[in-house]
Amino acid sequence: MDVFKAMWRPRGNISIPTYKQGDQEDGADLQVKSLFYMFRRLRIANNTYMPGSSLKQLVEPIPELSDEDLANLDKMYNLAGFEHVLLHDPHRVLVDWVKNRFRCLLLLSHMPQMDLPKFPDQGFRFAVLPPDASTDEYIRTLTESDIYREHPLTPAVRRSVAESVLKKHNKRDLNSRAQIIQEYLWGLGVEIQVARLYKASLKAAGISSPIASPTASPTASPMGSPTLSSLSLPPGSPTAVPRSPAARSPSPIRIKATPKVAPPLSPRGRAVPAPSSPIQRLRTPSPSKSPTRIRLSPTQPSAAPASPTLRVRQSVNNLKSPPKLSKPEGAVDSTHRQQILKQARQAVFARMDKEKSVVALECSC
Repeated sequence: MDVFKAMWRPRGNISIPTYKQGDQEDGADLQVKSLFYMFRRLRIANNTYMPGSSLKQLVEPIPELSDEDLANLDKMYNLAGFEHVLLHDPHRVLVDWVKNRFRCLLLLSHMPQMDLPKFPDQGFRFAVLPPDASTDEYIRTLTESDIYREHPLTPAVRRSVAESVLKKHNKRDLNSRAQIIQEYLWGLGVEIQVARLYKASLKAAGISSPIASPTASPTASPMGSPTLSSLSLPPGSPTAVPRSPAARSPSPIRIKATPKVAPPLSPRGRAVPAPSSPIQRLRTPSPSKSPTRIRLSPTQPSAAPASPTLRVRQSVNNLKSPPKLSKPEGAVDSTHRQQILKQARQAVFARMDKEKSVVALECSC
């Protein structure tokens, strides 16, 4: 906490941070000191911000400082300005917004004169990303940063988002650098939010989640558990497709099942088997054994004709009970899943569009 002690009794000229990015960014040393203070003051590592609330409600007393000292430091390090930068953004409705927006600010454009301090909590560290860095360096720095580290996104997803953002920016200056970092944050946040809503919608519809979701499974969101009603899914959406044909029997002998025809009766009233039946030839009884007879009850209704596409082994067991076809895994139509995924994405963007008007109203006040 030596860094904090150096802040408590400032001397000489005081520069108040603005927390702006791009060509209006604060000096690197001022960024380090102000961000380190805000990290402790607002409990960034355990921030429980909910959309519609204020960061000032989450301030934490620092035991080493009096209330008067804290009030002076809040002004000196511009607590109100810091809150404005973090929260006046429609993306604030995304999961874990505050801590990950804060992590973006930890990516400095150049090294400060002072040594970079270490945060007491894991998942927060300063790093340097020069504006004129190469594309590969941008991708490496962004994907290896702590942005959304609490969500197990695969490296492939992180790289894909970074590459898609960089394709839109040919310039390599301070303003482009700030925009690239911010759009990378937005891209990851949207993908995580869509995946959460998609999985919750599948669960509400009684559909098992796929093995591979759009992204890796995220953790809990401050927005609460999304429901199927928030997606406005059409009623009566199909949840299954017709069963696939049953697997063929391993027996080398297969015949198509045909409707049962009563065999002719002998003068003694016994059924006379057809001499040309291949099953009859294969199952010729031995001299010491009498042939197996099947006694049919005159009151027992005959079974419905089997499907002409279903091939079964002709045996006594098959005659007694029809074969049971198990429902194949993943019977839900993939088109239906894609529809739910599309609606989840639309719902996330609709929520952010709605938040834009709220942010605009707050800025006008």
